[in-house]
Amino acid sequence: MPTADLTTSKTPTRGLLFDFDGTMGATLPSWADAFGAVMREHGVNPNPEQLIHYCFHSCPDEVIRNHGIEDGRGFKERVWAGVVERMETVAHYPLLPQTLQALEKGGFKMAVVTNSRRTAVEPVLERWNVRHHFEAVITIDDVSYGKPDPEMIHHALNQLNLSPSHTYIIGDSRADMNAGKRAGIRTIGFSPSENWKYMAFDTLRHLEPSHLIHSYQELWEVLGLPKRP
Repeated sequence: MPTADLTTSKTPTRGLLFDFDGTMGATLPSWADAFGAVMREHGVNPNPEQLIHYCFHSCPDEVIRNHGIEDGRGFKERVWAGVVERMETVAHYPLLPQTLQALEKGGFKMAVVTNSRRTAVEPVLERWNVRHHFEAVITIDDVSYGKPDPEMIHHALNQLNLSPSHTYIIGDSRADMNAGKRAGIRTIGFSPSENWKYMAFDTLRHLEPSHLIHSYQELWEVLGLPKRP
């Protein structure tokens, strides 16, 4: 009797790509505060609803142009500086460290794929003591085009040697869901109640992600991880 070829039955490695802002870190208020502060420096004082629209649902170049801000590059740099400053105290969402540990134990390969700059993200991952769980951190500094372009997802798939059919992206925004779909991977919309002020639950639901969750506890169920202790 021939010996069975066990290599053909090996379970493919699963991968999970994490957005950072609004998915790992509760940074959305920091972004809004930084964006609003720089707008006020330029004589623009939006109300809270306008600020959320400008910061999270508009093209920055259009906001700059529509408000007659001449130094667009300087405006963006000031926002980045404000975000980095506020990152010093930003917290992660509940159960993030425990979830990363469980994913690693379960054989998942993981990477961060973020439109933020490396200088804003890497120090926070180190402060949370979670950087070691990720084989790659791919930021806007590493690509020509950020999400919703799938470029950084392709980078992650190549670096981690992952198959698109066995990889997920988890994120809180249209850009994350659309990038994942364009790259041919599964999408997990992350929509905790504290995010709804900035990205409505229905907005993500209408994008029809593969899964839609409100917490990391739900992620354990979606990915079939052992029950959380």
